[in-house]
Amino acid sequence: MSTLAGETRLERRDYVMLSLFCAGLFGLGMINGGELAWSEAVVPQTARTLLSDGDWLIPKRGGAPWLEGAPLAQWLTAAMWSLLGGEGRVWPVRLPSLLCSIGTVLLTASLATRWFGRACGLLSGLSLATASQFAGQAWRATDIMLLTLLVTAALALFARCELPRGETQESRRHVWPEWIGGRSVRWLCLFILLGATNLSGPLWLGPMCVAFPIAGFLLWNWDARRLQRFGWLWGWLAALTVGLLWPMLVAARLPEAWVFWAFDLRVRWAGEDAGFGAAVAKPVWYYVTILSWVLAPWSLVVPAGFWRTRHEALAERYSPQRFVWCWALLWPLFASLIPGKSPQYLLPSLPAWSMLAAFGLQWLRDRICEWPAWSRRPLPLTVVIVLPLTVWLWLARMAIGGRQGAPLWLWLCPPVAVWCVWNLHRLDFRRAAQAMFLSLAILYAVSFTESGLRREPHLRAEATFLRQVREVVPAESELFLDMSLGGEKGCWCQFLLGERAIPLHNLTFLNAEGTTGREVFVVTDGMNRVLLDRLGEVMPMLDSGGASEPALKLYRLTRNANTPPPALTAKPDISPLQSKYSSLGPYLEPGAQIGKRTLDSWR
Repeated sequence: MSTLAGETRLERRDYVMLSLFCAGLFGLGMINGGELAWSEAVVPQTARTLLSDGDWLIPKRGGAPWLEGAPLAQWLTAAMWSLLGGEGRVWPVRLPSLLCSIGTVLLTASLATRWFGRACGLLSGLSLATASQFAGQAWRATDIMLLTLLVTAALALFARCELPRGETQESRRHVWPEWIGGRSVRWLCLFILLGATNLSGPLWLGPMCVAFPIAGFLLWNWDARRLQRFGWLWGWLAALTVGLLWPMLVAARLPEAWVFWAFDLRVRWAGEDAGFGAAVAKPVWYYVTILSWVLAPWSLVVPAGFWRTRHEALAERYSPQRFVWCWALLWPLFASLIPGKSPQYLLPSLPAWSMLAAFGLQWLRDRICEWPAWSRRPLPLTVVIVLPLTVWLWLARMAIGGRQGAPLWLWLCPPVAVWCVWNLHRLDFRRAAQAMFLSLAILYAVSFTESGLRREPHLRAEATFLRQVREVVPAESELFLDMSLGGEKGCWCQFLLGERAIPLHNLTFLNAEGTTGREVFVVTDGMNRVLLDRLGEVMPMLDSGGASEPALKLYRLTRNANTPPPALTAKPDISPLQSKYSSLGPYLEPGAQIGKRTLDSWR
């Protein structure tokens, strides 16, 4: 591996190897990961509405505006759906996340190679791909991997602008202080990428993940003259245009969007579980406690990575090691001060942690070379490496596997570790690294397959129920879906039912649907039976049989002939807050008069 250390550019075969490794690893999760989780259904279902109604500006959930984030992930998913088709299949809607994950790994490996050599670059890319939180989210149909790619690209481009290879201390003094002057195309792309990070996930998350590492690095290396290059009018105009164009266009059509975004920011920061509830209130030390399993198994060598880079990070101005520290630490430290927390918020900082893990692996390689001969025998190595790893995995089984009992992949860890130890015993570090990463890929493949087969019973039962609904309900009959089941769950049910189901904001909207016959079918939960009884004769047809929460049910509703529909003088709109069920209403009771929309009258 010493022959690789001095090379500062990845070869074509390295990119191919990393891409194939990630495609195989994440592809197994994409295919064998089982049914979509509730959280995975939001992006593909809102992307489906873009294709069905032709409104590419505002995604919709059950006909109501969905504004929790900019729709770049929905645009990509809709494009993939158009090319590959997605009806009844899971893998096409997971493919965009997989491609974004591969791009993030390649960017990380390329940046680490440029700074620290080819060996460190390859180890960084492979460490990122096999970190537990990254590998577990890389193939899921959410927008977090797109956000991670955009943040990584923005920080990598900043590093190339601020830390160009071969730059001397003297050349750093020559900067461009003009506020309206010219910059290189690279600088323009940096500002555009900064704005683009606001196009995926919550509107505030991406720019903050980029701003804190950059601001911390610039302040740590305080140089007032160099800071002036960031005072560029055209760059900031480009960033604001890219980042705020979508919110401004949406607000022009829906003025209440600003109220929704202010509310969404408040509840996420406060950790209040409202609507989709992506962030939950946790103590300040929460990220410290979960970092070990977010980085697993590389959390064991990350401390050595900090130790190995300490001199350059603490003593050398504008050193790459200092920037890696800022990238890894500053956003998680600030996020720890916000009550609302989620493990996914750490993903944009994982590329930097993977570089520290690569340094830790290199430190371990060097230390093993210095050990006495007796300590490199299989038995001592097993005691030093295998047993602590096994104990740590057992203690972390709930965080990683989510079950009290040890999953199958956990029992495979000791023999896999023995294989890696045997290669270390022979001091063949290249083969040891290959064995280690291939072994981790096998463990993840087993874990993905096992999680798909052992999906939560109520989720599996409800997915089977929804497929039965599509077969049981006659094609000529109308099928309605109660979207008030929940934010993510409503999207999940609509995704599985497809175009067959007509979404209802709540069951009172049955009064305004203008049904073609007196007999309709409704999917809701058992707790809403009383609402259907007010509309006519109700007969249960199917039951999902869920035990942990109200079961999904299919009802056949025979409408009362004497039930008057509401006299609608205008089609009732649903506000963004009502779409998230963070505000009550609107309700359409029999005989109700609905005139010109006023938000307060529907709450």
